[in-house]
Amino acid sequence: MTERPFRLFVVAGEPSGDQLAGRFVHALRELLAPRTIEVTGVGGPRLATFGQKTLLPLEDLSLMGFAEVVPKILLIRRHLRNVEAAVREIRPDLLLTVDAPGFNLRLLDRLRDLPVRKVQYVAPQAWAWKEGRARRLPGQVDHLLYILPFEPAFFARFGVSGTFVGHPVIEEPPHAPDGERWRAANAVPASRRLLCLLPGSRRSEVTRHLPILREVVRDLAVDQADLGVVLPTVPSVEALVRDGVADWPVPVQVTTERAGRFDLFAACEAAIAASGTVTLELALAGCPAVVIYKSSAISAFIGRRLIKVRYASLVNLIANRPVLPELIQEDCTPSAIAAEVAALMEDPDAVALQRLAMGDVIRTLVPADGSTPSEAAVRAALGPARLSLPTTP
Repeated sequence: MTERPFRLFVVAGEPSGDQLAGRFVHALRELLAPRTIEVTGVGGPRLATFGQKTLLPLEDLSLMGFAEVVPKILLIRRHLRNVEAAVREIRPDLLLTVDAPGFNLRLLDRLRDLPVRKVQYVAPQAWAWKEGRARRLPGQVDHLLYILPFEPAFFARFGVSGTFVGHPVIEEPPHAPDGERWRAANAVPASRRLLCLLPGSRRSEVTRHLPILREVVRDLAVDQADLGVVLPTVPSVEALVRDGVADWPVPVQVTTERAGRFDLFAACEAAIAASGTVTLELALAGCPAVVIYKSSAISAFIGRRLIKVRYASLVNLIANRPVLPELIQEDCTPSAIAAEVAALMEDPDAVALQRLAMGDVIRTLVPADGSTPSEAAVRAALGPARLSLPTTP
């Protein structure tokens, strides 16, 4: 008897989800070796390294906000039909949907009748808004993989089966972040004060944030004669970013290299980051940060009436206090951002307090069993199926 390949269908809806799913597949291969893993579905370059041929462009699902989604409703519906049809045809051993709840929960809803194991990796932010999503989850998914420490208690109220598997950020850096290593590799002198800009990975975020950040850099450069600016981004928006910074008053080093990302963060005196997972990456590297976000007026109007949490950044949400300054929507102005960044660059006590709180947050993100988040996620995702995987002659 020989085992047939394990069929994994993955739907990862944005660059961060592609990275997360890639680490999951790597851990799954390790666990099920020597069995072959066949990966199908939706993803990006990371999943492509495991042989996945994506069914649709990743950027079509990387949408956020009412105004950004509405123009593409017909396209999203067509993608839903096509992905649903592919899942029904393949009948995978495991359907893993990663983040992107706007698309993935709709897909799972359409597949309620299909008898395959369905796991959503990264819980929808029902604790922040759309609590109704939590009520529907028991009929949509077999298991939910939580990455934030406060999520199990919230979703337990709705009878959701789930496991806290730790946050993937803690396993991404291959070694302790080292700013001096990055400076040496990039010929950046120790005297140069580096500012890291993280405008977001979606086209809409880059388009809204770059003009604001340009003015921030111009203001800071007046008092920081040797200011250096680095801007890590993702391939899907690299061209947009490079065009956007071409005429800035200070040269900007744009990079899509992920290997030295945490060393880069550790090399910087401060960062300005769009709210998202990157705030946890900065916390892991001990890089002081200011959090920003600006969406369309329509999205902001709707969001104010739906969002129930006090903070935008994950660091602040986990700490349940304002560890990082947040400048959102109308407060997201060049002068306000520049003032917060200048304060960090000039006040070592403020930096020390921020780093202390960042360390406390990072320690809450480790799986209870001491394994890596990816290993914990694979074991929780397979569940009972791990004990009864089918074989064929």
